[in-house]
Amino acid sequence: MDSRALLDLLLLVDSGLPTGAFTGSNGWEAAARHGWLRDAHDVDTWLRGLVEDQLAPLELPALARATRASTPWDADALLDRFVVVAAQREESRRAGRRLLELSGYRPRACHRAAATGWLAGRSGIDARTACAAHAHAACLGQAQTAVRLGVCGGDEAVAAVRAVAPLIARAADHAASGRIRPRLAARMELAGLLHPALPAPLFSS
Repeated sequence: MDSRALLDLLLLVDSGLPTGAFTGSNGWEAAARHGWLRDAHDVDTWLRGLVEDQLAPLELPALARATRASTPWDADALLDRFVVVAAQREESRRAGRRLLELSGYRPRACHRAAATGWLAGRSGIDARTACAAHAHAACLGQAQTAVRLGVCGGDEAVAAVRAVAPLIARAADHAASGRIRPRLAARMELAGLLHPALPAPLFSS
């Protein structure tokens, strides 16, 4: 990867980019308030769940598909079909829209992973690298949230992200083909039946 492509990738996945994604808590406030997240061990468990249950089965394969596509819309439609919680879906599509706008394209609602993958592909970044960077940035952002909530310290947050790095690498390797895990559809369907609506405040702050 040349230096220009690397800089483009770092910009795309930076949690400080003003896409509005920083307002999405992914349930951390509620989890901390209910005592489900109390220390660095809980943060490590949460991050592993994020990678294994959210990123690896769906988000990363969709992102990988987008890197090779002429537009991000097929990957966006795929994500929109399976993202169960409406508040998460809206937050993701709002952030992706802003990401497209910041990159000089016509703003249109688009899941962040689809927008990230498509923009990465246009910069010459391969699917595996884009998946790994996206997952690492997601985990780092979640760990930073844990620090802000007082669940763990900064050093512990960094250690938690480093601990899941091998898991992220394996997930990126598997996701690079763009293949969705076959059990995903049934699991998401069940989740939709169990949680037809969850309060938006659980997922935004």
